[in-house]
Amino acid sequence: MSNISNKFLTVPTMTLVGVLFFAWSTSAIASSSCTKLKGCEKKVCEIENQRIIANKHDNKPKVTRLTNALEKVKEQCTNDGLKAELIEDIAEAKTAVTEYEADLNKAVKQKDSDKIFKYKAKIKDKKRKIKQLQKKLSVLD
Repeated sequence: MSNISNKFLTVPTMTLVGVLFFAWSTSAIASSSCTKLKGCEKKVCEIENQRIIANKHDNKPKVTRLTNALEKVKEQCTNDGLKAELIEDIAEAKTAVTEYEADLNKAVKQKDSDKIFKYKAKIKDKKRKIKQLQKKLSVLD
């Protein structure tokens, strides 16, 4: 047993585990600092945290993209704009549910179990997405 564990705990493996743990813990800490914020403030915070992480990993192209996104958000983001986007996303998701339900009804009439399963899964996924979007919208109110 000890021979097996020694083979797996090589320096590269331990280094990889350390890097993965650091990346996970950094992103967990960064995202938790934004949880109490809402709207545009939260968006700015999340982008700034992503930029810090990209900077730590010396990912210059990503830092540049995030810096540009951050400037755009600071210039253009409004809570009313975010609300409008969420309302639009909710409406689109509801339309998709209606379409999937019509497709599901056809599949039931045709007794096509594969399509029944497929459309039930799509409906469930869209309804879950609608709940998430509604929760985000309620936080902005």
